Amino acid sequence: MRRSDRELKDMADIVAIAKRETVCTVAFHDESCPYLIPLNYGAEVEEGKLVLYFHGAKEGTKIDKIRENPQVSYCIYGKNSLKIDYDAACKSTTSFESICGNGTAYFVEDLTSKKKALASLMNQMSQKKAFEENSFAEAMVNAVTVWKIVTENVTGKRHE
Repeated sequence: MRRSDRELKDMADIVAIAKRETVCTVAFHDESCPYLIPLNYGAEVEEGKLVLYFHGAKEGTKIDKIRENPQVSYCIYGKNSLKIDYDAACKSTTSFESICGNGTAYFVEDLTSKKKALASLMNQMSQKKAFEENSFAEAMVNAVTVWKIVTENVTGKRHE
């Protein structure tokens, strides 16, 4: 990282960003160029690693890409605030927080784990954090694909 003075070195800071934000852009391998898409997610720490949960249709490009090559990269950012200097444009800047990582995507198959993942995702979106594993009907859980990224490498950066 070029600006090491902005690097987040404490994993707690990185996890806090992951748990606070709601959109994660995921890059999947593709032959011509990366396939990049923003997604809602749920963040958890499991066995010391940041894990991001996602859900969606049972078929489609994301599912195909995970099956072809489960190695993915991602970016989460927030607290984005543009500061324009109208007298000296080159002194304009942006404050932000971001984390960038990579890891392996896995499909979540068993019902209990899928419900846990969906609760994580819904609580990430909700201000109330009111969802538990029993919040989801089995038929609805079986109607979606749930997958996760187990992070292998992650870095964070903050500019205030």
